[in-house]
Amino acid sequence: MVDIRCGNCKETFEIESADYSTDYDCPHCGRNVKFTTELDRWVKKIYSGEINYDFLLQKKVTNNRLVSVIMSSTFILFGSFSLLAWMFIITIPIGIWCIKVGLEELFSKSIKVETFCVFDKSNSRIVLFVHENGELVESSETKIKVEPRCKIVSYSWWSGGHDTGSAVTKVFITQKDNPINFITNCPGEFAKYLGIDFVFKGYYDNKEAIPENSHEWLEW
Repeated sequence: MVDIRCGNCKETFEIESADYSTDYDCPHCGRNVKFTTELDRWVKKIYSGEINYDFLLQKKVTNNRLVSVIMSSTFILFGSFSLLAWMFIITIPIGIWCIKVGLEELFSKSIKVETFCVFDKSNSRIVLFVHENGELVESSETKIKVEPRCKIVSYSWWSGGHDTGSAVTKVFITQKDNPINFITNCPGEFAKYLGIDFVFKGYYDNKEAIPENSHEWLEW
C-alpha cells in the first residue's frame, strides 16, 4: 500500500500499488487523481528530450499507414467489381459494404508506434518503453548489476521458411543469479560501453541447430 496526496483537497489516501500509472477517485472529495510512477515520469522526460538516456540499445518506429492503404484499396476494388456485377442482386449490398469499409480504412487515423530500449546508468537498469502516436502505452525496467565478470552473449538463428522466414537474435547479460535477456541491435557496442566482454556464439540455420549445452554460455 502507498499513500498519495490529492491535489484538490490535499488529503492523502492509500492505493494498492505504485508499480503502474493509473487514475484514482479521491475518497475525500471525489476528484480525479492521476498517479504516475517514477519510471513513467523518467520515461516522459527521456521522450520529450528534457533529459538524455545514457545508451540507446534499440529504437524501432513503425507506422500502419501503408497497411491501411493496401487494405482499403483491396476493399474498394473488390466492392467496385461487385457493383459492376449488378445482374446478381446479392453482389450490390456486398459491393456497397466493401467500398464503405475501404473508405473508412483509407481515412482512418494512422498509428505510429515507437519502441525504445535504453540504459539508465544512474539506476543501473534497462528500460523498455512504447509510445503510440506520442502517448506512452507501455513501460518496464530490468535492474542489472555490472561487474567485471559479467559478459554479453549473443546468438542468432533463422526462423520460418527459406524465403518467408526471418532472423531471430537473443542477447543476454550474465548475472550472479540468472542471466538477463534484453533487446538491442548493438550488443558489442553496449559491452564496450559497460567495459565487459562480448561473445557472439554464432548463427544457426534453425533453432534446433543450437547446441544442447548452450545454457553453459550464460553461466556465471
